Amino acid sequence: MEDKDRKHILVEIVPLAHRVIYPRPAYHRPANPQHVMDVAKEFRNDGKVHVPLSTAIERAREVADTKNLIVITGSLFTVGEAKSYLDSLHFPREDV
Repeated sequence: MEDKDRKHILVEIVPLAHRVIYPRPAYHRPANPQHVMDVAKEFRNDGKVHVPLSTAIERAREVADTKNLIVITGSLFTVGEAKSYLDSLHFPREDV
């Protein structure tokens, strides 16, 4: 979200990743993914922006192999949207 301390969060996550994809959840106050990536460049300079979140998930699936773990993190809105995209039967989308 736009009002969060992105650098404090990114310093813990980004250096651990092999690849980082920056999406934008379908919510009314998300951070601009380009701005998030710009902050993260201090820790890793090879991220990519993919919008919307469903496109980011599909891109992660394309570049991952069977030994890779795809981690979706961010706000509860981002994680909830991802769950709905990945398993709409058990996690139906709720418009907020």
